[in-house]
Amino acid sequence: MNLQIFGHQWRRAAKDHTCWLCGGRISRGEGYFISTGTVDGKMFSVKHCRSKCECAAETLEQNPHLWPAVFSPTLNDWGQR
Repeated sequence: MNLQIFGHQWRRAAKDHTCWLCGGRISRGEGYFISTGTVDGKMFSVKHCRSKCECAAETLEQNPHLWPAVFSPTLNDWGQR
């Protein structure tokens, strides 16, 4: 698997979200991250919380084997669960 991460954007939640990595709650008004990149040439984006995932973006960069749990190639929209 060829993983490339392009960047991590910090955003403030306009509504409640669920972290795609740990399943934790991201409440309205809290900050969260969106990491974007490619796996084997296909684009993806992952929404995750920093505090509950303990810097998940850096963890995933160092452990690309975790990415298959985040997205599914059977879905049309990468990063959606």
